[in-house]
Amino acid sequence: EEALLPLLKRLLHHSNDSRAIIASTNTLDVLVRSRDEHTRAVVAHGLVRDLGSLLGHTDVVVQRSALTALSSVIVATDDDDIHDIVDASVLSHFTGLLCHTDLEIGTEALCVLADVVA
Repeated sequence: EEALLPLLKRLLHHSNDSRAIIASTNTLDVLVRSRDEHTRAVVAHGLVRDLGSLLGHTDVVVQRSALTALSSVIVATDDDDIHDIVDASVLSHFTGLLCHTDLEIGTEALCVLADVVA
């Protein structure tokens, strides 16, 4: 985990390869779903902000993958720590997602917002 998260962060932040970004977001999704400690580490490493920035990516598959990983982080995050997600300015991307031409992205975005306010 110590070496993996900085590597994933670099891939999310610096890669122009959509396949690498999707593989990285999928890895984060699996990691977060596996243990609570991993979720806290993902938040602590600032990966929530990186996932949030991918919500505005031009590739719909990247957007969907980032939204899925972000959803997993939110579901696994304690209520007391949800402010870290709000502080990461992730919610600013949701206006566009809710009106997205891809219905699946709009639906997932709505579910994520419901999890944040729950």
